[in-house]
Amino acid sequence: MLSLEELESGSRVTHKNTGLRYTISDLGEEEVLLSPEKDDFEDLLMPIALFQQEFVSGDRYSAPRSRGRGRGRRSGGAPGAGRMPTGPKARGRIKKM
Repeated sequence: MLSLEELESGSRVTHKNTGLRYTISDLGEEEVLLSPEKDDFEDLLMPIALFQQEFVSGDRYSAPRSRGRGRGRRSGGAPGAGRMPTGPKARGRIKKM
């Protein structure tokens, strides 16, 4: 979980699931305002508890790389472009189908 003591306005954070990078614009008592590095996206306002679970400080997080067949081969996309995961990750067991 991300510690708020190490963060201040202007700090950079990375979203764990998507790898998108943001800069903290304002750090309030209950909410955090994030500005994306890409101009295509809008600012993001979120509760502190969710922010602490979903983000890591700085650029130290890198998205997991895919393994298995096709390793070393490039798809027809742009160089360095990879699939971005969508939605939250969940763990658990299926009880009934």
